[in-house]
Amino acid sequence: MKNLISIFILSLSGSFAFAQSIFDIALKNINTEQSVTLKEYNSSKGMVIVFMSTKCPYAKYYELRLQAMANNYRDKGISFLMINSNSSEPNDLIKSQAKTINARYLLDSSKELADLLGAKKSPEAFLLRVNGSIHYSGAIDDNPQVADDVQVSYLKNAIDGFLSGNPSLQDRGRPVGCMIK
Repeated sequence: MKNLISIFILSLSGSFAFAQSIFDIALKNINTEQSVTLKEYNSSKGMVIVFMSTKCPYAKYYELRLQAMANNYRDKGISFLMINSNSSEPNDLIKSQAKTINARYLLDSSKELADLLGAKKSPEAFLLRVNGSIHYSGAIDDNPQVADDVQVSYLKNAIDGFLSGNPSLQDRGRPVGCMIK
């Protein structure tokens, strides 16, 4: 019994350390050029982080869908952050994409956040709880190219389940897109 309690306490402290390190990573706001941490955006019920790219056609297909989702969930307590971890992409293209999506857009040039979350592709979505634990990670939906042909909206379903208190997720789409470089 002692061993089980010790394991439980260690797992809790590991989650806390993970959350602390996620929220403490310094990223650059593409519009203000200021260094910020995710702590500054952690006042909502949950946070969606989407890893984006200006050069990946799959990320471009999702720009308007992400804008609509960010607008739809803003008043429901879900904040959206777009993260670009591709250090070779020009800031002017990233600023243009940020304007199109109309969401907070941060640079992760060192790939520290991408590595910590295990993000490999753009676009790849993560829904984080306030404590920093991951509620969902995966694809945005099942059809990156044609929005009208989407059958399963993985991220939307995850957010809706999260907001309704449903901890279980059956559908986790595998992210389709370009490798984060």
